[in-house]
Amino acid sequence: MPFAFVTFASVRAAVAAAIRVNQLVAERNVKPVEEDPIEVAIGIGFGPILLADHDFFGDEVNLASKLGEDIAGHGVVLLTLAARSVLQGGEFKFRPLDMKISGVALRASRLVY
Repeated sequence: MPFAFVTFASVRAAVAAAIRVNQLVAERNVKPVEEDPIEVAIGIGFGPILLADHDFFGDEVNLASKLGEDIAGHGVVLLTLAARSVLQGGEFKFRPLDMKISGVALRASRLVY
């Protein structure tokens, strides 16, 4: 399954892009197509990263990857606590998630739209 790492100037821009991507995918999947439908699951983190040899490293990269690749379902956007903490105001709505992965407690937020 293909995946992508994308950086944004802000968490707000990342969330807005995630919403738009999911809207476009939903529109595309409504039309009859010969290929399988496109499925997108998104994890968003916020914090320092290291870019080395075309790869990203860092705690938030690892958390966002886990959320997007392993936990989020099709059309779902999950944010790490760090990403959620920088969004103030009511522009976006979230639902808190508490889960355990391999015995490790993980808290995140699910974007509701």
